[in-house]
Amino acid sequence: SEYHDRNEQYASFCKLAGVREPQIHEFSRLNFAYTVLSKRVLTWFVDNKFVDGWDDSRFPTVRGILRRGMAVKGLRAFILSQGASKRDVMMDDDKLWATNKKILEAEAPRYVAVLRPDFRKIVIGNWDNYLAQGGELAVNKPLHKKNPGLGDKMVMRGPVLLIEDIDAESIAEGEKITLIDWGNFKVTETSWDSGEIRLRADYLPDDQNYKGTKKFTWLVDDTAASLTPLKLQYDSVLITKPKLEEADSLEQVASTDSRKVYEAWGDHNLKSVAKGTTLQLERKGDLNSTPKFKYLSLTPKKYPMIFA
Repeated sequence: SEYHDRNEQYASFCKLAGVREPQIHEFSRLNFAYTVLSKRVLTWFVDNKFVDGWDDSRFPTVRGILRRGMAVKGLRAFILSQGASKRDVMMDDDKLWATNKKILEAEAPRYVAVLRPDFRKIVIGNWDNYLAQGGELAVNKPLHKKNPGLGDKMVMRGPVLLIEDIDAESIAEGEKITLIDWGNFKVTETSWDSGEIRLRADYLPDDQNYKGTKKFTWLVDDTAASLTPLKLQYDSVLITKPKLEEADSLEQVASTDSRKVYEAWGDHNLKSVAKGTTLQLERKGDLNSTPKFKYLSLTPKKYPMIFA
């Protein structure tokens, strides 16, 4: 490289100046596919309003990826795992985020959200019996089942629940399902009403066998008091080709569809989450083609904005 060619000159200057000659360890730059690292190109994206600024969560800046959910420990672990190769490398960012996932899997508190308006309702058929037997309207559950030190959250229960549309489509009449943080239910009715799936299920308080059942997240149907309106922001790549060449026109390769925003209902505990908190929305994107809102940073605006 141009730096290596100057090593002898640098050493001679040190010798003539009578100062210690430092050891020089050379390494190449790590490049990511569909990612620009040139400050000149990044400045173009800022100046032309393709992004909100240098801390935009689509940007490969430290502030940008931290805003997107990167943990400092995850970034450090990834850098150390790369070593000091002298060979230029072009790679996807999957390994970066996989390394980050290992860190956050043990540290990120879990919350629940369902996308709007794509949700369906489950009516609890034996709700009155549940109350008569001392059933609770609110129960404490850990924010992270494997890390109790993160504390607890309050899970609200009610006679009507909300679940994702794609989850409702996968449920058959007569099937036993598990609603996470509550228990097993027997689906007694599935019907279509005005083009929508409607479900009815009975709670099975004595059935503690969760093996082999479909597991679903859910929220109580109480938008006024118990739910938090959210906007989930999904960011993708800023350029439409893996590697930017000198001859490329930025106007032609810049993506015009690098951000999508989805509305959702979140559980009421999200109302008290501080700005910048990294969290996990359970099961988002695991079962369908919607973006994987998994590790996110929360930013309160009119609605809390969650960056994927």
